[in-house]
Amino acid sequence: MAAVTSGVAYTATVASGSTPNSRFYVSWAQQSQSAESNSTTITWEAGWEGLPGTAPQYKSNAIKILDGSSIAGQTITAGVWSNQSGAGTHPLRSGTATIIHDTEGKASFSTALAAWFYSDKNLTCSGSWELTQIPRASTVALSSASVAVGGSQTVTITRASTSFTHDITWKIGAAVIGSHTGVATSQAFTIPASAASAVPAKVSDTCTVTVTTKSGSTVIGTTTTTFTVTIPDTDTYKPSFNAVVSRVDNTVPTAWGVAVQHQSKGKVDLTSAAAGTGATLARWSVKGPTYSSDTTLDKDTASYTTTDVIRTSGTVSVVVTVTDSRGRATSKTVTMTVEAYAPPTITPSQVWRCDSAGAANQLTGTYASVLATWAYASCASKNTATTKLEYKVSTATTWTTQTVTLTSGTRATVGAAALQTTSTYDVRLTVTDGLGGVAQTQWSVGTAQVDLDFRADANGIGIGGVGETAGAIDAQWWINARRGIAQTLNSRVVLPLAYSYYNSASSMTGVLKLALPVAWNSTMMVLAIRGFNYSANSAWTITIGGYNYSNAASSAWTNTSVMVHGSPPCGTTVRLAYDGTACCVLLGTTTTVWSYPGLSVAADLHYTGGTADAWKDPAKWAASFYTTEPTWTPAPVTPPLVPATVGALTVTGTPTFATGIATMNGSWYEERLGTNFYRWTQTTTVTVAMTTSWGSEFYGTANLPTKPTGATITSVSVTPNNNGMTTMPNVSGWTVDCVRPLSQSSGTYSIIVVAYGTK
Repeated sequence: MAAVTSGVAYTATVASGSTPNSRFYVSWAQQSQSAESNSTTITWEAGWEGLPGTAPQYKSNAIKILDGSSIAGQTITAGVWSNQSGAGTHPLRSGTATIIHDTEGKASFSTALAAWFYSDKNLTCSGSWELTQIPRASTVALSSASVAVGGSQTVTITRASTSFTHDITWKIGAAVIGSHTGVATSQAFTIPASAASAVPAKVSDTCTVTVTTKSGSTVIGTTTTTFTVTIPDTDTYKPSFNAVVSRVDNTVPTAWGVAVQHQSKGKVDLTSAAAGTGATLARWSVKGPTYSSDTTLDKDTASYTTTDVIRTSGTVSVVVTVTDSRGRATSKTVTMTVEAYAPPTITPSQVWRCDSAGAANQLTGTYASVLATWAYASCASKNTATTKLEYKVSTATTWTTQTVTLTSGTRATVGAAALQTTSTYDVRLTVTDGLGGVAQTQWSVGTAQVDLDFRADANGIGIGGVGETAGAIDAQWWINARRGIAQTLNSRVVLPLAYSYYNSASSMTGVLKLALPVAWNSTMMVLAIRGFNYSANSAWTITIGGYNYSNAASSAWTNTSVMVHGSPPCGTTVRLAYDGTACCVLLGTTTTVWSYPGLSVAADLHYTGGTADAWKDPAKWAASFYTTEPTWTPAPVTPPLVPATVGALTVTGTPTFATGIATMNGSWYEERLGTNFYRWTQTTTVTVAMTTSWGSEFYGTANLPTKPTGATITSVSVTPNNNGMTTMPNVSGWTVDCVRPLSQSSGTYSIIVVAYGTK
């Protein structure tokens, strides 16, 4: 029902009787409202009304309001009146009533009247009304929707009564960060630093402002509103710490007092660690050229971590980052000096037979003159090196140590007159540094030099030296076999280098035809054709098996097969043909492109027909190219492609990586290393946006290439092709962090990715 400020209710009109055309009424009117007392005061009146045409009434006890009548909960006292007559209103009772509103300022009330005339009894009426609502709690507005700790917020209050005052509380969660009492219409509040403690795990939170409206000590109502409190991104609210990095000697002698590349580790100590105001420490990380770790911090105490072995030298930077519970992080770069280290190296120069004075004497000398230069890492002048010179007869197993003082770059004499002129000797130099790094080289000192030596037992000869081995030719000189070398045994001829071909042209197109030195002659053969694919950076081998069966009725290639290793320009397009004069091998198609084409052929021949000599002359082999397919009779034969087999592993198709066991999985070389265990490799490029977030080092993150199909990756390593680049791959995120010292702009970088896993 709608709110009103007055009202009236009537009984039914009496139609006949002692007072016809009469009725009773009860009326009311609002006089005032009090916001302070939350009440409305009304006046009321109850009586009877004579309508036009009513009859006079003179009888006693004729008009009466009955017990039980009420208005707004007040009982109207019953009574009897007489000597009242005529038209118009005749009040019988009146009064005032105060009606208390509810907490929302709402109120309603009702009336009930029972009365009678002398001849008309039990007349009743009733009514209900809603009073005008009284404003209760004040309305509020804030000056800002977001305020940082240390900033100011103002509450503006609109109140229903100037006598109202207000209590204000400021809360973040359950924590009260401020309060005010007796506020009239406005209150400014500076967000205290202590508010940060109420927001330990976020950089912002909601502050609830509760305004309680009061009249004196009486609570009228409450109003709430909210705004965002933010934690400033300043040093006060970020983690603070000190960090130092020191050497861990590991394999380096403590007395050296220096860190050494490939040997030492680094110890990173975190001290005085504290979270930003109001937060707690969460974790800290250490990242460097060869190391990355992430450690949880449970308390504000010192902590440390030890790096992997340091793989770089010079000033090595380590970035330490401490993160608090809000995710705010502070990073510092600490450095340490690392001495460069590599194992010793030996550069041999000369060795020959000599006399006791060191003068060269290849005919009768029983000593060896050795000249070698070696080097080892200084490690800030802490490292040293020792040398050992040994010799033995080449067929012996025991070495004799020569006691001699050796100086790098200075000739030394070894042998103590023990190097007999009839034997070949091995001379070995070993250099060992203070870290156990070893370099070793070995020379061979031949027998006394003679042009030709026939053994006394007539069972062998020596060329350029003494014949040491019975039943063999000992050659101290290079053998330049211009006509090739052939081994014949049990009707089989083996030619280690039957033929070689090379063309210096950077690009040639067409089928490479390799003409064999024979026509159909019934030879069971294995031909190993080797070459280098310049454009694909790949060595390759094509192994052909076949039988060029000779038959008067129809000669043909039979029982053929081919295996392909590596990436030859021709791929797996290999055919066996006959050009009318000679049997031949056809590699590729008329559109195959060859870059600096070259090949060599090794042959293993079982000559069941013809003669072995036909195969031995390199001049009878030939290589040529053609770009138009000629007519062949019979048609060329395509040997079946045989899987390359290594142990129990078999790979079908075209192996293209890691000879004999690799296939392609998209852009990846896929190798099965064991039962459901694989290695995937590819060279690719990544685009890295470099930033200088690590002091002088440039840093960026890039996505790794799409994973191999069906693969579950368990580990991954990334090797950059760019000097100075350091990479740290992330298996779970399938990304790679790239770090480059000094100056380096954003750009595209070449990397080699190797991943292991199952599928």
